[in-house]
Amino acid sequence: MKKNLCFIALAFLSNIVIGQTLDDLRKLVILGKNADAKKAIDVLLADPKNATKADVWYYKGVIYNEVAKSDATAGLCSNCRLEAFEAFKKYQVLDVKNTLMNEEQNVRLFDIYNGFFDNGAKKYNAKDYEGAYEYFKNTALVSDYITSKGFSYNGFKFPALDTSLTQNTALAARLANKDDLAAVYYEKLVAINMQGENDLEMYQFLIEHYIKTKNKPAFDAVIAKAKNFYPKNEYWTEVELEQVDKKDKIALFAKYEEILAVNKSNYLLSYNYSVELFNYVYISDPKPSDFTSARGKLVNAIKSAIELKNTPDANLLMAKSIYNDTYDAQEEYNKVKGAKPADIKLRADKKAIMIKMADECILYSDVAIAEFLKMPKLKPSEKGNLKSCYNLQESMYSLKGNVAKSNEVKNKSEAL
Repeated sequence: MKKNLCFIALAFLSNIVIGQTLDDLRKLVILGKNADAKKAIDVLLADPKNATKADVWYYKGVIYNEVAKSDATAGLCSNCRLEAFEAFKKYQVLDVKNTLMNEEQNVRLFDIYNGFFDNGAKKYNAKDYEGAYEYFKNTALVSDYITSKGFSYNGFKFPALDTSLTQNTALAARLANKDDLAAVYYEKLVAINMQGENDLEMYQFLIEHYIKTKNKPAFDAVIAKAKNFYPKNEYWTEVELEQVDKKDKIALFAKYEEILAVNKSNYLLSYNYSVELFNYVYISDPKPSDFTSARGKLVNAIKSAIELKNTPDANLLMAKSIYNDTYDAQEEYNKVKGAKPADIKLRADKKAIMIKMADECILYSDVAIAEFLKMPKLKPSEKGNLKSCYNLQESMYSLKGNVAKSNEVKNKSEAL
């Protein structure tokens, strides 16, 4: 019994000593003697018996936060403000009622938030983006913790996600060449469907990042949102097409048709699809097995492009397509031999088909020529396309037997 009483007495005495020490710490803080206060709290916590005392951790948080505010003392620990934050968290674990911090509306946590944020802004303005990122990251840690606890100060509460802080953190990480970290913060903004005018670049960054890191599921998810939020931006179309293997024509054409189904008014998309089909139909060697169906798609694609925008390029492409078809028609014509009436009629029919093709080719090239001639000054590529129009017409008039007209357009071509 005597031993137990002795133990209780010693414990009581220990609590008195702790109380006196904390009073001394309070006085040091009030007097601004933060360096001395830090030494005292460190000594106190060096004793394992004190590590379970909530008040000790509270005062560590108070002292370390004050130490962090002065350049003269901030170097006394590797990251005083972060250690202060961790000390307050420890206090709130040990004191479930959060007595001391509730009395002041947890203001010291908000103060730590402000300290981190202000230093982050200073680092950012000084172009120390890596330092800015570290401060903003810690700011977010504090903000998330305060929000998770439901704390407020004088009616102020942080939102579920501090979007401005998240944007600042992501941007600092990008400028510090930490793209993986920037993506983490941008993903938080995408998750809540941020879609302002200034958020467009965020989606572009994430799309390029996912391409680089070969994260197809993430790429598919973010580009779907981007297309929905910014439907008029053609970047999404370009980047989707870039992901398709150009050698896999079936996949490429399928992707074009998929995108065109929801972008029916996109001239450039229709025209580029036409060019891809043209190269497939007429330049592939050997001729593709689905030549006939592919050519049908080509004609429809060019017509769709012309309906959207009657450009010289689209009309020239149609003229070239018809010009190429005349070669096939001419081969069929040359295969017909003999002098029988049926042979003569067949040749005449095939000749008529060729003449009709020539007229169509001339018609589309006429439109292209007229559009090119409207331009005040032709670029070298445009001059080359105009020359191509004249060359096509020279061949078509020759096929029709109109030598005078063939020579006329030949002279125009040579004059260029």
